[in-house]
Amino acid sequence: LLRENNLQESALVDVWLNVEAQQYNRTPDQKCIGECIEKMKKVLDVYEARLSKSKYLAGDFVSLADLRHLPYTVYFMRTPYASVFDSYPRVKAWWKELMRCV
Repeated sequence: LLRENNLQESALVDVWLNVEAQQYNRTPDQKCIGECIEKMKKVLDVYEARLSKSKYLAGDFVSLADLRHLPYTVYFMRTPYASVFDSYPRVKAWWKELMRCV
């Protein structure tokens, strides 16, 4: 995996490891996170209103509209910011129900 028998290949492995490290292992920008959380709250306000009218986004049935949220929301709910959902009881219930269904 490290290609230590071929210096050129080994150097290329190192280069791409460094590229990855610069993009994915940076210190989180708290200002940016705060701004994004505020934007997310505006979206969650809309979802909360929608979910006051139906169990799921498109009606009383699970649809692609709901399922499309799975990958990003699963990831988000594993962050320290998951408690944002606590202020949105209908969104939180919707999410719990989706997790029960899948």
